[in-house]
Amino acid sequence: MSWTRFLRSAVATIALCAAPALSAVESLEVQVNRAIDRGVARVLAHQTDAGAFPVEGLKQYPGGTTALSLYALVKSGVDPDRVELKSALAAMEREPLELTYDVATRILALHALGDGRHSARIRELADWLVARFLADKRLWDYPGIHADLSNTQFAVLGLWAAERHGHKTSPEIWTALLEVVPAHQRRNGGFAYTTEAGHREAGGMTTAGITILELALPRAPASVRKSRIGAAARAALAKGWSYLDERFSGLEHPILTNASHHWFDEYYLYGIERVAALTDRREIAGRDWYREGALDLVAAQNENGGWGRLDATCFALLFLRRATFTTMERAVAPVAGEGVTPISAPARVRPRSNVPFIRRWLTLGPFDDADDLLLHKAIIPEERAAPRRRGTQGGRRWLEFRSPGNFVDLRDAAGSGDHQIVYAFTYLHATRDVETLLWVGHDDAARLWIDGELVHDFHYHEFPGHDSYAFPISMKAGSTHRVLFKVENWGGGHGLYARLADTDGRWPEGVLPSLAAADRELSANVLAHPELLDLPTLLEHLPTARRREQTFNDARSIGTVAMTKQYGHYPYWVGESNRLKDRSVPRPGGFGCLGLHPNGEGDGMSARAFRKVRVPDAGGVLRVRAAGCAHAGERADAIVRTGIFDGELHWLAEGLVGAPKTPGADGWQVFESDISEYAGRDVLLIVEAATGGLEGWYYEGVFLDEMSLVPVPK
Repeated sequence: MSWTRFLRSAVATIALCAAPALSAVESLEVQVNRAIDRGVARVLAHQTDAGAFPVEGLKQYPGGTTALSLYALVKSGVDPDRVELKSALAAMEREPLELTYDVATRILALHALGDGRHSARIRELADWLVARFLADKRLWDYPGIHADLSNTQFAVLGLWAAERHGHKTSPEIWTALLEVVPAHQRRNGGFAYTTEAGHREAGGMTTAGITILELALPRAPASVRKSRIGAAARAALAKGWSYLDERFSGLEHPILTNASHHWFDEYYLYGIERVAALTDRREIAGRDWYREGALDLVAAQNENGGWGRLDATCFALLFLRRATFTTMERAVAPVAGEGVTPISAPARVRPRSNVPFIRRWLTLGPFDDADDLLLHKAIIPEERAAPRRRGTQGGRRWLEFRSPGNFVDLRDAAGSGDHQIVYAFTYLHATRDVETLLWVGHDDAARLWIDGELVHDFHYHEFPGHDSYAFPISMKAGSTHRVLFKVENWGGGHGLYARLADTDGRWPEGVLPSLAAADRELSANVLAHPELLDLPTLLEHLPTARRREQTFNDARSIGTVAMTKQYGHYPYWVGESNRLKDRSVPRPGGFGCLGLHPNGEGDGMSARAFRKVRVPDAGGVLRVRAAGCAHAGERADAIVRTGIFDGELHWLAEGLVGAPKTPGADGWQVFESDISEYAGRDVLLIVEAATGGLEGWYYEGVFLDEMSLVPVPK
């Protein structure tokens, strides 16, 4: 979820819970009216000189998007005689009749104009819909593609409006709908887009199924209504309403049994308005559905007056203006009560780009969750979780995982797959008083506990990227804090991001993550988070490499290499089995190497790799073999520096890799430096990938094929 979505939910939730004492807050009615005025202005701003309302991403519906805009504007109180609406009407009618959505929405727009001169045209459009009804599937479709509830509900709405202009739909169509639509219903009562297993139940499709059945039942022959077909349709309606009563929210779009998502929110809310109008319901789930939805939309409205894409803005307006209620000439009472409470949240400085992510976790799982039930069901004592390595809970062992990159991939950590849950845990140790924020992101749904308190509950099958949410933690010197993630994977990627940042956007000084309750684990932290420690601490605690030679022929080879936070998916091991893309490998396409990438320009933005070795008494040579990225043609270049630390930092060699004149026919360059003067001592070998090439830092990736201490040539 985006930061805007987060604030939207937060503001609307505050509004729902606002105390009566906040008398300075405007009434919701005033806020809704202003939101409608701003939304109308935003819709009109999309109109072209030709009168059309095109939508990026929906160019296949030129007539439909113009019709939807015209419909929303008329329902929002815009005078049909305004030149913009007349121009829109002309543009809409210039488009050929090709798609169900387009034709059905045209009927709604023409009916909304309230001009009897359009009746003949409405009947003609209704005849087109009837002719396109699929006799075999008994639904409407994207012509030549597939049939679904969304197309069908719009077709039904078009025929419903056409009745007022003398059109008579065949009773056989209504009967067919009563037979087919219940098959789209899942066990929990929600309706799905199609009957295929890949399409799951959702709030928007449930309102579609209810709309169709509510309109079809009274229009089917009496004999059908009394038959098993009618009984099955009424049972499906009851289950559909039960699903909405259990899952309704004005803040989120329900999907499946327990989850929600933020896609098509406005479409879903317009569906809620429609089914409530058809059945004259003032409450759903015992709550004022209009008030809750209006609070959400007022809070979510963008500064430009819209709600995202043009079609979403139209659906929001149709909800706020109660378009179906007014079509049915049902009386609506003014919305009462206070509106959204303005909040002035303290400014939160986002983490600087060089702030490291927590890459070392204890993981537990995976646990199967095929029915999407376990996110809110405790598998372990979640509030009291304080695990130790190899400890057993829930029939699984807590296992240590160190992520090479910023994203903690739980598929790699726990072997998870689709429809599974994994826990991830870390301790945070503070050596000084600290006020900080824990910034997180995750793929997909997740819950988060800090010191046993649930602070984040996100049951959406979406992927909020890094730094999507921030949660305060107050630390005292000597304190230890517990962080527990529970991350559900519905499909695709599975993992999390987490890092700390203070009020300056920096990692808070004196705080270290650890997998032990009473130990800061410096030796482990130098491998997982070397940027949190100074070079003397790295030299003291980094494990000494058993082998002086270091190539990167397999993924395990990077186990004793400490790497600072880097850009994007770097650092990562490059093997033929996990190559990212052809353009993201070293020239001329080699495998078995380590990828590094600066994280930007400026102090602390370079990427570093560290190894601790003991220089033999006979001395030795630091040998590094490096190349630049093959992507971006000849623009990919970077500065490579090699160095050594024995208590002081000594830079030894520097060169440009990846540029056209790089030595070596294959694009690889070798850096060698004699370090015999450090014979018999433990030292840090350092390779740095830094900015300063021919192009900007974005192209300055580096690949290491070797980072060895080799004998002095004889």
